[in-house]
Amino acid sequence: MKYILLLMLIVLVSCQKLEYSKDMYEEGSVTYLSFTPQRTEYYPYMDSEGNVSLVYRIIPEEYIIGFSCEHGGFKISEQKAKELFYNFRVGDEVIITYRQVDAVKVENDKEVERHFYDWDFVTAKKLDRNGPKEQ
Repeated sequence: MKYILLLMLIVLVSCQKLEYSKDMYEEGSVTYLSFTPQRTEYYPYMDSEGNVSLVYRIIPEEYIIGFSCEHGGFKISEQKAKELFYNFRVGDEVIITYRQVDAVKVENDKEVERHFYDWDFVTAKKLDRNGPKEQ
């Protein structure tokens, strides 16, 4: 019960919202690719009566991609990484699409404070320097 009250207090005191900028673009490169297939882990379990049994847990597959760019980089995982994973190799040059996230403090429907919160990765596409040229 006290955790619920604490959570409610935090929500009431915190009048911040996150705002996203328009999409921005930056050249970068792929620095890291990792895939871990789904696996099952088994381990012994002893109940209160001393009976031992074997229990298991299924660990889902995991995709991770690392990108570096001028302002730092991104490390993405889960569904977004799974969608992009097979499009890249380490060292590929890419165009990264991202957004700036600002934390905005609002009081009485007026913005009183804004500060940088994070970068939000949107997507990446392979950069083809040998592609079509202007005439």
